[in-house]
Amino acid sequence: MELHHHSEHLVWFDLQPDGVPDFITIYIWLDEKNAIIETGPACALEHLMEGIAAAGLTPGEIDWVLPTHIHLDHFGGGGHLLRELPNARALVHPKALKHVLDPQRLWEGSRAFLGPIAE
Repeated sequence: MELHHHSEHLVWFDLQPDGVPDFITIYIWLDEKNAIIETGPACALEHLMEGIAAAGLTPGEIDWVLPTHIHLDHFGGGGHLLRELPNARALVHPKALKHVLDPQRLWEGSRAFLGPIAE
């Protein structure tokens, strides 16, 4: 896991779901409130947790999960991640909430486009 420091409060790493490089970048904001920006697909949860640890945080120290949008390559692992982060809350656009609560249509489209990596 190669963690990059963009600034005092912002680090990032290449998530590499299923070993695919340059697929999605995960950002971690480190401050009074810590945030994960993007989660990647569910298949990369273990690597995402390694990135959190590499940033020097425990799961309980994450306050926010902030996807830029809710496509599965950006937030597919969101539900799985939130189960691992006891104090975190997700913040999504109000129009995205219906898809977060019932992702079936989103899942079908993403699965058709991304194939196995969507898992």
